[in-house]
Amino acid sequence: MSKSLSLYHINEEVEALINAAVDRETGEVNEDALEALSDLELARDEKALNVAAYIQTVLCEAEAVKGQAEKLKSRSAQLERHAESLRRYLQSNVPTGTKLSDERVTIKWSKSSAVVIDDRVRLPKHLLRLPPTPEAQPDKKEIGKLPAPHALPCSQESSAD
Repeated sequence: MSKSLSLYHINEEVEALINAAVDRETGEVNEDALEALSDLELARDEKALNVAAYIQTVLCEAEAVKGQAEKLKSRSAQLERHAESLRRYLQSNVPTGTKLSDERVTIKWSKSSAVVIDDRVRLPKHLLRLPPTPEAQPDKKEIGKLPAPHALPCSQESSAD
């Protein structure tokens, strides 16, 4: 049997061989069909194990990428804080209205004012920007209590690490 078959096709062939393994009229067992069935089952098992091992490899890679992404995100935030600190330093040491430039950068401060809110409670609500409310998430415990047509169990892959 060809080991290049997908699990789906292997399962189809296993089913066909099971049907062909026994003659329905005589009850005679076809030894060739049984041997081919055994080979297919071994191929299916090997392919399933290889797919499961590949899943673990992909998950490990995803975890490594996630770790690198967190490091890069942390480094990015650190650099942004550093740049903001330098910007405040520059603002405090270069007088308002000063214009400086060279081929790399231009410094040009415009006059502005900052708003300080002493008592937020007394501020009218239409002047506040409120964060969006989070989306409602389903309660999985309650969903599990629904009758069978509404709550479908799914199989989870388990692995022996």
